Amino acid sequence: MKLKLIDWKQGLAEIPQQLNTKFAFAHKEGNGVYSNNMPFVKCRDFFGDVLEAVQTGTPKGIYGFMFDTTKQPFDTDKCRMLVQFVSEESKQAFLKNYNHFKKELKFLTGGLGYGTIRDIEAENPTLLVIANPIWQQSVVGISWFTYVLKVLSWPTLDTTKSFVEACLSLDNSNEKSYMNAVKDNINIFLKNFKTLTNNLQYVHGYNEPQTISVIHNSAGFKSVLFGLLGDVGKQLKELMHHEAMAKT
Repeated sequence: MKLKLIDWKQGLAEIPQQLNTKFAFAHKEGNGVYSNNMPFVKCRDFFGDVLEAVQTGTPKGIYGFMFDTTKQPFDTDKCRMLVQFVSEESKQAFLKNYNHFKKELKFLTGGLGYGTIRDIEAENPTLLVIANPIWQQSVVGISWFTYVLKVLSWPTLDTTKSFVEACLSLDNSNEKSYMNAVKDNINIFLKNFKTLTNNLQYVHGYNEPQTISVIHNSAGFKSVLFGLLGDVGKQLKELMHHEAMAKT
């Protein structure tokens, strides 16, 4: 497999990250060649912009990013995600961590799992993840999916712990703060992921159209699970209530 690297010439405004793993949706060109249909990004919220552009059929973007389906092809048969690592060490750590946690992660999602990993020839250390398209059918889904991939790229990830506990052990990282915010309801979210996202009217998960600013900043898994926002948050709140009542 080989990466056909495209420079989309977009000046992105991204906040600093403790580990600069980058991501991009991949487009299957054919004959073992894949291209990035968007710039490689550190900020995973840009994937929400992409999904909104795909659903509405209009160019969408913010903070220097833009996705236009008339110029940037989007694969719907599979979720194809390129992961670009800061070093070969991070890439090898990802492979080790993925193999260690894949059974636990698959179990947490009721057998859905996080796809298969393929090596790909590229200028920088890069892997291609090919997964169930359900992950790219909602902003909350792609947000969580790429969060998992980001966590797995940490060389210091503690494989003696459960995945959730390992996330909480990543000191001084965004990944730790995200998990700390959602640790009380992440398991029920994952267990019911298909149900929660199956019939969303809008990919962003709210029950009416939203601005790209709201989609970018308030539709990811941390915002939805912590603030119980949108349709997913409403359904999740009801599931948590039923679960609490069942324990009494």
